[in-house]
Amino acid sequence: SVKYKTTFKNSTVNEAFKRRRGRERKTFLKMSEYFKKYIKKEHYPTAPTSVKYKTTFKNSTVNEAFKRRQWKETEGELDWDICWADKEWTHDIFDHMHLQPTQRVNHFRNHYELTRKDLMIKNLKRYKKLCDKEGRQEEAASMGFVPTTYNLPGEYSLFVEEFKKANGSVWIMKPIGRAQGKGIFLFHKLSQISQWKNDFRWKPDNPQAEPYVVQKYIMNP
Repeated sequence: SVKYKTTFKNSTVNEAFKRRRGRERKTFLKMSEYFKKYIKKEHYPTAPTSVKYKTTFKNSTVNEAFKRRQWKETEGELDWDICWADKEWTHDIFDHMHLQPTQRVNHFRNHYELTRKDLMIKNLKRYKKLCDKEGRQEEAASMGFVPTTYNLPGEYSLFVEEFKKANGSVWIMKPIGRAQGKGIFLFHKLSQISQWKNDFRWKPDNPQAEPYVVQKYIMNP
């Protein structure tokens, strides 16, 4: 379904575009015929049009996608099948309401226990400790994918002790509540985080330090 325009009518580029369209159509038809052998016509998927939805993202691709499916938007508190909301709605409303079995939300309760970096590592460590306690050694060993991690500033002393043992290793600092790579940096000397300590840990006028996690960097994941 790709449309293209070119001023190079008699060119290899134009020929390549034409060949690609032909190959894609043949591949699509071949796949369609293949799957038709196994899917009865009455089982072909159809998009329901009677779905009601509510969203806090009015000018978004999500809202446009719902409308293209001919789903009906509603402003009712509970009169919806799907609610696509921001995390603030989850904290303020979702955690205090009862859903029907047919209703769906784009978040799940207590999601921050996994989506916030410091809480995720806390729960992974807790799970490994539980496996060790219950004698599930193989399952505990499977948690070895988690790199050495500390929460800062609370575990700064423990981190420094480990840092000195692993001399020359590269570490990565990540703010716990940000995304898209913001605030992340690498270092291999304690002196390289002195600015972070000054800004976020020991300033008298900033007692509420921005929490970070620090992890041993995986050079070749």
